Amino acid sequence: MFVDGHNGGSRPYNLNYQCPSHFDPAIEITLMCDREIFPAIDAKLATEGYKAWYYTGGDENEWRVGGSQARIGRNYGGFVNSVGILFEAPSQELEVGARAGYLGYLAVVEFAAEHTDRLMSVVDDARRETIEMGAEPTGDIAVVMEYAAEDYPVSYEIVRGGGRGSGSNDPVEIIQVTGADLMKKPVALRLRARPWAYLLPRDAVDAVAMLRRHGITVETLVSATELQVDAYTVTDVTHERAYNHAAATKVEVGEVLTLTEVFPAGTFIVPTAQYLGRLVTHMLEPETEDNVVYWNTMDAWIPRSSDAVGGGRGFRGRGAGTGSARPPLVPIYKLMTPTALTTKVMGN
Repeated sequence: MFVDGHNGGSRPYNLNYQCPSHFDPAIEITLMCDREIFPAIDAKLATEGYKAWYYTGGDENEWRVGGSQARIGRNYGGFVNSVGILFEAPSQELEVGARAGYLGYLAVVEFAAEHTDRLMSVVDDARRETIEMGAEPTGDIAVVMEYAAEDYPVSYEIVRGGGRGSGSNDPVEIIQVTGADLMKKPVALRLRARPWAYLLPRDAVDAVAMLRRHGITVETLVSATELQVDAYTVTDVTHERAYNHAAATKVEVGEVLTLTEVFPAGTFIVPTAQYLGRLVTHMLEPETEDNVVYWNTMDAWIPRSSDAVGGGRGFRGRGAGTGSARPPLVPIYKLMTPTALTTKVMGN
């Protein structure tokens, strides 16, 4: 469990919070936050007249929460089977903000101390489920998602005349909102099948280094091996500037091909049956918002846009020997079934 504190949020609340909100992390982690940890925070702050509610803000119809990207700390916590909590404190008197924040942190510590078995049970179940989903591949990976309204209405307060950046003493009108939507239910818009393992070219050292920085276990093939794998065709490649990334690479995939390929010794194997298996699938599915392609570690293998639509060099099947061209592929292959492989686990 960890708490990531920031200055933000919405008045009239003294503290705003949120837990993992992506579709793929164990939902039990988020439910424990919503039903147990956050009510404990509310109660602790209320003892001194302070208020807490979800990040980030709303109006008379709905309350909206923060983003679902894995790079956000609280979401990353869910992907690694941990309870990641965000705190945001809006503009207010320093003494008030500091005290409200202290009480929020204290409530989290007290919950962990008083409900240790409950906390560890949720985390252990998430870890066990992660490994089981990869060992005999089950379930799908949400590569595109959005928020919908939760199944229950909520009540909250909003202000007029005191937006972000206004002074803590500026007059505001507090409006009581009831029966509104809480827009934080994750809904998958596009799903992909979970593989037993991913295969990366043996020269994809930057991508592998990125995976290993997160603590992901990576293996290498000891000898050349023929395998049946799935691969995505590439229909388009674009580059964009994002708020935290100046040159993001985005791949639009087409159909899924099933291929029989001979993979050479040294090919990287990334099993999904590991504690960080949810993070593995998110980082190695090319359509997610945070993957090794997006973060430029696979640029050498991604075709230019003209190649992707058939106007360039084309790609030949590895070892095909026929000279026939095939559509360009995303160079991340999916081994869909458990397979006996001779591999070495990469060390430090």
